[in-house]
Amino acid sequence: MPPLREMRVLLLCISPSRDTGEINAEALSAADWSQLCDLSAWHGIFPLLASRLLATSSQQPAIQLPEVITAGLKTHQGIRLRGSLRLTASLVELMLEFERSGIRVLPWKGLSLGMLLYGSTALRESGDLDFLFQKKDLPAVLRITHDLGYELAGHHTSRSAYLYTLGLQGEFPFLRDQDKAALEFHLQILPARFSRWQNTPADIERASTVCKLAGHEFLMQRPEDMLLSLCAHATKHNWERLKWSCDIAQFLKTYGETMDWKPFLACLRRERKDAVVLLGLSLGAKLFNATLSPIAQEELRQSPGIASLSEAVAAHILSGSADTIEAWHEEAMVALLCPSVWDRFVFKARPIFDLNGDDFYIPAENRMLFFMNYLFRAARLLKKYGLRRLLGKTAVAVRSAR
Repeated sequence: MPPLREMRVLLLCISPSRDTGEINAEALSAADWSQLCDLSAWHGIFPLLASRLLATSSQQPAIQLPEVITAGLKTHQGIRLRGSLRLTASLVELMLEFERSGIRVLPWKGLSLGMLLYGSTALRESGDLDFLFQKKDLPAVLRITHDLGYELAGHHTSRSAYLYTLGLQGEFPFLRDQDKAALEFHLQILPARFSRWQNTPADIERASTVCKLAGHEFLMQRPEDMLLSLCAHATKHNWERLKWSCDIAQFLKTYGETMDWKPFLACLRRERKDAVVLLGLSLGAKLFNATLSPIAQEELRQSPGIASLSEAVAAHILSGSADTIEAWHEEAMVALLCPSVWDRFVFKARPIFDLNGDDFYIPAENRMLFFMNYLFRAARLLKKYGLRRLLGKTAVAVRSAR
């Protein structure tokens, strides 16, 4: 199926490799505006589309957008700008408190990435603030967020049990009632089921990218770690949204020429993380005509499986479908994130063995007897599934890891 007309217009409007002068009246006049706006909202790039269309109509008199579309784009742009300003104020407030307390926390993704790659916090869609931090700093993070009016989000009867389960998941959500500001603190760039990707302390130690926000400067991941985390995060979500490929294309425009690709890709190959980044680079080049280094191009030529998967993902995106990708594509994504047998076993088996809110009979503070909660969990699962079904679930996890 050829790409939808609206998808072609969408790519033309948001591509980092093009400027607004390349958007022409003929392409826009043929577009179904309702479908174009719906597609851009689904793919998380409506703020970028609105900005580019409004800039185009002001710079090119020949291009006249329908009045109702212009009014809608300006309304959305105003709402988005006010929202990004509120989030920016919250981010600066938090980061200054972390600095005063001597806590190293990195802003991650979201509006800080928007400022870094797109030049504005309002151009990258984001509804919350994400941070990378180390588990040793959890008490300080809990204290600082509480002092600023945030509370742990989610229902829990025991705070210690809830913190323990959040620690297993590697994500701590917070919410502030007064302005509905939402935060997520991550112990690693992917959930704990993806055991290979838990290297946040190294990311924090190597952080070297300076992000300027509201007159302040904060450190973010170095470009190599940023690219890896963006690709890993998008792979977890099967690359279904166009905004993730757009991020990669914009990253390449910003940092592609200054990165030392040969040692970077060699290091990824040793760690068996290269396929995830190569997929992201391939999608950035395929969908947005991003320029790849000769070294990256050669790596892709030697990876026909990645090229095939990239073709399938790009075709799915360009079809305009909001359906989930085919099962084999999703399995291929998991295989990229879990390249070893052990990785796949952890991915399949961890949900079976990790404690959850129903398993805490002994408080997390009781270190001597806490291990008994795992015995209680085994008893509960046996009662729920029976021995044969429980052993069957474990056997499936083991077989699928091979």
